[in-house]
Amino acid sequence: MKIASSHFAFIFLLTFFSVFDCKSQSQSPSIKDAQLWENFNVDKKLSRNITARFSHEGRFTNNDSRLTYLYGDFGMEYKFPRTHFSLTLDYVYIRKLNQKWQMPEYWDNRHQYYLAAMWSKKVSQFEFHDRQMLMGQVKDVYSSLSGKIPDWYLRNKVTIKYNFNFYWSVYAAEELYWHIPAPAPDPSPHIDRMRYFIGGYFRPNKRSEFEIYYLIEQHMNVVNANHNFILGLGYGLSL
Repeated sequence: MKIASSHFAFIFLLTFFSVFDCKSQSQSPSIKDAQLWENFNVDKKLSRNITARFSHEGRFTNNDSRLTYLYGDFGMEYKFPRTHFSLTLDYVYIRKLNQKWQMPEYWDNRHQYYLAAMWSKKVSQFEFHDRQMLMGQVKDVYSSLSGKIPDWYLRNKVTIKYNFNFYWSVYAAEELYWHIPAPAPDPSPHIDRMRYFIGGYFRPNKRSEFEIYYLIEQHMNVVNANHNFILGLGYGLSL
């Protein structure tokens, strides 16, 4: 147990501080923005090992002034019996307000699909989570020459959570985006986004859970990379 916990802590710290190496590679100026994200999550156990899930998120950007991003996430989770591992398979429909310079604004449609493997472990009042995700995304399928060509990402998120009691818990997390580009023009994968979370949960009962978190999101290796400072509010319901 101690070996597993130490191994996880090493991975978490290594990934967490890797941002400093990534930051030195990104020389383009950053665009800073304050944002507000809201989340609503519902899950329903279909059997002991299978859970159906739905998530909604809305994002207010431009210093919290405009709703520019909406999505609905539909998925299934399978937990392997007597193990710490589970798999999820999801489809995500996204509407994003496109605000390109010197172009009329419009809402574009995006479709994501992902397969994620998750490992979880409880040690006393601590919980450790590691999620490895392969995600594909297409956008403007019928209105863009590249609309049917998916963008591929590997996303790794590690989380450490501490439970004070049944009602209250806090967590810290880090998420890394590896972009896997098409064969041209750049065939080499690279990190293009880092996220850092700190937050907490309140559970008034077994079915409901409220969340508040603060997130720093850093884009990199792109022109005019965004640097976002995000307050997140969420509610989860288990049916």
